[in-house]
Amino acid sequence: MRPVIRLFLPVAFGLTALLGVTYINEQQLLRGGANEPQFGMAHDMADALAASPAATTTGATVAIESDLSPYTVVYDSYGNPIGGTGLLHGALPDIPSGIFDVIRSKGQPDMLTWQPEAGVRQAIVVVPVNGGSGGFVMAGRSLAYVEQEESRLTLRTAIGWVVTLLVALLGAAIAARIEPKR
Repeated sequence: MRPVIRLFLPVAFGLTALLGVTYINEQQLLRGGANEPQFGMAHDMADALAASPAATTTGATVAIESDLSPYTVVYDSYGNPIGGTGLLHGALPDIPSGIFDVIRSKGQPDMLTWQPEAGVRQAIVVVPVNGGSGGFVMAGRSLAYVEQEESRLTLRTAIGWVVTLLVALLGAAIAARIEPKR
């Protein structure tokens, strides 16, 4: 049994590290992709507001507590919501004022996860409006689908890890058996 363990352990550690790095990369790709439509939406709206402060967000409203669709919300320079398509229980949502403080200090957009209430997680991008009357644009969408995909990724990775370790163990057993006795 010792030769099997001696052959198996280094392979098991290597496979675990490889699958761990692969899992982290895939999870980050999923989560990073959750910001893709919002990034463009927020920038486009901020550019439109900078060019014409009278520009408004139009379109169907999105109930962010239950809908998966992307939405936008415009905030004045103090961080008060003044218009948009995203509604939380029928009202324009307030986001933490610290988000605006960070954007003011950095002078650049921020991408983050926002949870306005239990069970409602949003991937949001907040962009400053540079010009016009200033302010901010937040674009967001639900993370529900991405989180389901992350759960599936976790399950697939765990199953793949176990199967890979079993195959490596079998390979180590075969190699130990055919290795000449010393």
